[in-house]
Amino acid sequence: MMQPVDNRLTRRFDEILRSGGKILLPYVTACYPSRDATAAILRKLDQVGVGAVELGFPFSDPVADGPVIQTSFVRAIDKGFRVDQAFEVVASVRPQVRVPIIAMVSYSVIYRYGLERFASNAAKAGYDAILSPDLSVEESQPLLDMAAKYNLVVPMLIAPTSPAARRDSIGAKCSGFIYCVAVAGTTGERDDLPAELAEQVAGLRRFGKPLCVGFGVSKPKHVAKVWQIADGAIVGSAIVRRLNEAADANLSPEQIAEQIGQQVAQLLHPDVAAAN
Repeated sequence: MMQPVDNRLTRRFDEILRSGGKILLPYVTACYPSRDATAAILRKLDQVGVGAVELGFPFSDPVADGPVIQTSFVRAIDKGFRVDQAFEVVASVRPQVRVPIIAMVSYSVIYRYGLERFASNAAKAGYDAILSPDLSVEESQPLLDMAAKYNLVVPMLIAPTSPAARRDSIGAKCSGFIYCVAVAGTTGERDDLPAELAEQVAGLRRFGKPLCVGFGVSKPKHVAKVWQIADGAIVGSAIVRRLNEAADANLSPEQIAEQIGQQVAQLLHPDVAAAN
């Protein structure tokens, strides 16, 4: 039996939760609007003090992403995005940043690239986790084994529609944290979160792993609500929408990073944002 993974992400989560804090995981699209922009954003988010960053690998056929993130994917691919670029940009900033970084990537991309090659290159670049939203728990063992070999964790998604037996299997197998999907469907901004979310999260506590909630979490008030019932909040579409706007405005990497940093800082302090 393999030893539990001990890396930047597991240590960061442990540090935050043991001190009574909460986790924020912003999501950004890799190499969008440019590789330099992603590097600048990672440096800024490290300074802001987030729990970790999800870096989404652009993919032509995402199964769980709504139109905002899909737009960023299409634009990045049209500019010539390749998987190695997402490794290169993290490697370029890893000596400067401590923030844990999660590769959010379709399993079909990993499979085509090669499991060991992907895990090895991810670890060398400075990633700490591989999160594959379209990987079924029944087919997850090869990736779990390969990731553990390279000291990477593999969080998995549990949807509100997942049957009890499936939740048990995912909760037992995944590592790092459980990604609790707040709403059925695709990613995207919503006015409010479902009333049954608290019960859904409470039912996952039995696995003894950090619980992070995503899908529909886009505003400071959402983050505050999630933090009342879970360990972490994942915000994606609201941030990528800002990236899309920045791309349209042809802002510099530094300007983009500053905007994203300000947005994330507001999410990190939802009470202050609500007061203002």
